[in-house]
Amino acid sequence: MNCAPLTVYNASAGSGKTFTIAAEYIAILLEGGENMHRRILAVTFTNKATEEMKSRILENLEKLAKDNDPDDDFLKAVRERLPKDFDEDRIRSAAKKALNNLLHDYDNFNIMTIDAFFQWLLALLAQELGLTAEYKINLNSQLAIEKGVERLLQRAKSDEGLLKMLVKYVQGKISENKSWDISREIATFAKQLYKEEYMLHEDSINQSLYENDIDKLKENFQKQCKDIKDEWIKQATELEDYIVKDCGSWEKYNRLKNTLGGYLNKLKEGNNENPSDAVQRLAANSPSDDVDRSTSLIWLKKVNKKEWADIVPMAENIRQKLNELIDYVTASSEIYNTAQLALLRLNPLCLLNETRNSIEQVNEEEGHFMLAKTPKLFYDLVKGVDAPFVFEKAGTRYSHVLIDEFQDTSQIQWQNFKTLLLGNLSQGDRCLLVGDVKQSIYRFRGGDYRLLQNINNDMGYVKPKFVSLDTNFRSTDEIIAFNNAFFPSAAQVLFGKGDDTTTDEQWMLDSVYHTDGVGQKDRGKTGGIVWLEGIEVEEKGKRGKTAEGDEEPAGTDNYEVERKMGMVVTGLHRQGLPYSEIAILVRYTNEAKSILSYFAENHPEVPISSDEAFLLSASSAVQTLVHALKYKINHQDTIAEAFVRRYAKDQFAEMKDLFAGTKGKNLYELCELLIKRLGLNRDKNETPYLLYFLDQVLDFITSKPGDIAVFLKQWDETLNSKPIPGGEVDGIRILTIHKSKGLAFHTVMVPFCDWEIEKDRNDDLIWCETKKAPFDQLPLLPIPTNSKYIKNSDFKAEYQHEHLQQRIENLNLLYVAFTRPKHNLYAWYKVKVSKEENKATEAKQKNIADIIHAAIHKDGVKGNISPTIFNPDYTYKSKTDETKDNQLSCAIENHKERYQFVQSNQAMQFVNELKEGKVDSYLDRGKMYHALLSEVKTANDINAVCRKYAKLGLLGKDIDEASMQAYLTNRLKFVENRGWFDHSWTLKNECEILYRDKEGNYKTCRPDRVMIQRKHAIVVDYKSGKYRSLDTKTSKDYHEQVREYMQHLQSMGYEKTEGYLWYIDAEVIEPVCIDQA
Repeated sequence: MNCAPLTVYNASAGSGKTFTIAAEYIAILLEGGENMHRRILAVTFTNKATEEMKSRILENLEKLAKDNDPDDDFLKAVRERLPKDFDEDRIRSAAKKALNNLLHDYDNFNIMTIDAFFQWLLALLAQELGLTAEYKINLNSQLAIEKGVERLLQRAKSDEGLLKMLVKYVQGKISENKSWDISREIATFAKQLYKEEYMLHEDSINQSLYENDIDKLKENFQKQCKDIKDEWIKQATELEDYIVKDCGSWEKYNRLKNTLGGYLNKLKEGNNENPSDAVQRLAANSPSDDVDRSTSLIWLKKVNKKEWADIVPMAENIRQKLNELIDYVTASSEIYNTAQLALLRLNPLCLLNETRNSIEQVNEEEGHFMLAKTPKLFYDLVKGVDAPFVFEKAGTRYSHVLIDEFQDTSQIQWQNFKTLLLGNLSQGDRCLLVGDVKQSIYRFRGGDYRLLQNINNDMGYVKPKFVSLDTNFRSTDEIIAFNNAFFPSAAQVLFGKGDDTTTDEQWMLDSVYHTDGVGQKDRGKTGGIVWLEGIEVEEKGKRGKTAEGDEEPAGTDNYEVERKMGMVVTGLHRQGLPYSEIAILVRYTNEAKSILSYFAENHPEVPISSDEAFLLSASSAVQTLVHALKYKINHQDTIAEAFVRRYAKDQFAEMKDLFAGTKGKNLYELCELLIKRLGLNRDKNETPYLLYFLDQVLDFITSKPGDIAVFLKQWDETLNSKPIPGGEVDGIRILTIHKSKGLAFHTVMVPFCDWEIEKDRNDDLIWCETKKAPFDQLPLLPIPTNSKYIKNSDFKAEYQHEHLQQRIENLNLLYVAFTRPKHNLYAWYKVKVSKEENKATEAKQKNIADIIHAAIHKDGVKGNISPTIFNPDYTYKSKTDETKDNQLSCAIENHKERYQFVQSNQAMQFVNELKEGKVDSYLDRGKMYHALLSEVKTANDINAVCRKYAKLGLLGKDIDEASMQAYLTNRLKFVENRGWFDHSWTLKNECEILYRDKEGNYKTCRPDRVMIQRKHAIVVDYKSGKYRSLDTKTSKDYHEQVREYMQHLQSMGYEKTEGYLWYIDAEVIEPVCIDQA
């Protein structure tokens, strides 16, 4: 078949990718003639990239239409892609026509994100798909899931079959001594509905669940586990009896009871963990070998050397039976572990289709269609159909398709586009892909770099033409040379394992991060700086959490990295570098908060811009408006009333005056009226926040008109953390590495290069094919990666592959970060130091800092790191900003005084727990101590907690922030030797315990502070006021209350429990005995 080749550009960072795509697009446009722009589809990954590509094409078209300079780089690039008969005059003439057509038909300038493309296609095919004319795309899958789960539980009241499924699910959780509240687990698992691994096999999974008796399947799995465990117990007991009865007891052998005896005891408990090194030595070494040894005896004891002749044969029999036992346990463990893993998520899997039906029912009622489902819908639509025909049916036919950031395309998205590309290429039309495996960092959205890896074998009769963009136009020679040397070395550290290196790992070494794969040519632009510094730290835990619940780093102790970074910032600025030319890249949002806090306290003169600074919740006007809405639906919410009154001051004698005449108004109209009455728009800096908030209100009421309570729930869950769209600000930008993709900055700082390379999170699942009976009755099973069973199961290979993908993605994140700078790169990482020897440890690489430290000490890398932190000869040359005079003067900036408003749900919880309903009541010292201490995890939290309560006005008129900080600091010093407020405990502050009373009714109690270490739990109850002696009724009641807490903790499995009453003012700590005297 005579067809055009598919052009595949391998475009490393800074290699002129946008320049190349713009040249390709314009060449197609000029050659194609009238209205060719309607037949070109260019797909990018982000809205920012879409706008940049459109702007670049229009700018270059305008230049081509006016400029006839034959040496122009872009003109040359376009001419290379056009037939030879296109001279400069013809190019200029064609460019004028194309530009005019584009500007007068801009709606058909088809450059869009992948999501926007599928939304657009869905609109065109709505009638064929049976969608109503009023349907709306639902972007919020989490809210849809929550509504669906709520509907599912409601349906159970009238659906007997569903009710039985839920009851079995609950019974299973109770039998595992876990919470019987399954709604959260169902909602978490329902996220799999929008994962491609599930969507691609959804029909076959549901079919197999329908055809198989799941209860019998569970019983089969459980029976397998029981039979195997019973056999472990039987064989372990037999070996133990043999040693005691037939081999002269444990004591005849060298530490046999501690080693082999411990292993047998674990087996009898059903624990199939691998035998210890000591047990493996017993299995591997013959007792007769001990006879020839003078030291390091394994089986025999020197003290009974005279009996060795009799002991050795018995020991050899023990060894033989031990090896038979280990062989059986090893062989059976894979089946046992596989069955346990299959059982773990079988209950929610059975409910997944029911959950989907409930979600779809809610969406249908609200006229919604899930955005996450659109690629799969189109995938099913074009399966077995000529894709171009589908587009023609929709009234449009794309001849040329250009896909940018191809390494972030998902499997379903690619299958949709591939059929279209194959059809176009067979007609001789031009199509191209642009990507770079090293910049694949969106796996959590379904991005799959393997599509680019396997493209040569995936196009059938079409042979791709590969073009490497190997010159870096972004960075100075110093940065290019460092990255060229560093990343092959880092990949060798991460993937190079000698004979154990897998095929995929070897491909990363040989093709992606090989010197030829990473290496870029420079352009002779010198004067840049590469500064990497290791910060010595002892082994410590992590701090902070991500939105997904992961632990994450949150800066270093004592702001060591932030201090060094502040020194560099101020030094560069003194050399003439504007703050706006500096970017700070972080892996996690908590790290951004740490940096903002440090600069606010220590360098208030440095302007900093970040998404964190522009959250809706950071606006005092928006917070006041939200609290006014909270008061409207709950007049007992005294926190909301206090918040509004503080802003409104004396404008309203009574709160009811604020809401006069609001009856019948929808939520949007109500918000507009409240803004006017409260004067919230008086401060012009608040206007962008209020306008964006009103946009969110308008989006909300289209699906849930006027329901304030639901809107406020959405505010607490998602809206409060939304950043408002911001323009360019004359200050340092802090952004995550993910958000920095596609951007470039004069100077880039990466302060916390210490994120984990691979990790198993609580809710992470991999969908695994089941190959062995009886597990093959289901085509795929959801397997949790954090299970102890997975490493020795039938799913071991999938687990190892998942961890390989994590390692690749985290090295790619570092590559993206290190390739953003044009001129200077500064990075800091942690070097772990052992306490004993005070030197860097050579432990296994657990995080990216370990990789950096090992890589830069390899030959050829360290020489590319700058010896000095500044270039003394460097002077920043400013560029003329042609658009600056045209920019609006309304910019959102951080000022020296930064007000931080906490989320109101915490404050509301504080107030709701007070018996009185007036503002004065939360000035009660005892209740205030409880509230403050409930948020103090360690002594380091005191200042932040006191600052928060002071800004909310909850400390009262007579107590200032400093006094309360001093008071709490002194009180915590009183218990310092007990270690209650150090980092060693897992804390449960003010957490409810659910239990059944004697009548079987569910009740709750809430201790002030519970501290947990493995099976050890300590409960502390705070008491204010004077000390109560033990013989008083009040003291006895206090003791009984704590004793009850301790009994509940024991019933939860905590073997050692302690209880204490802490009289805070009296500085008395009184222990509580669990057994009543």
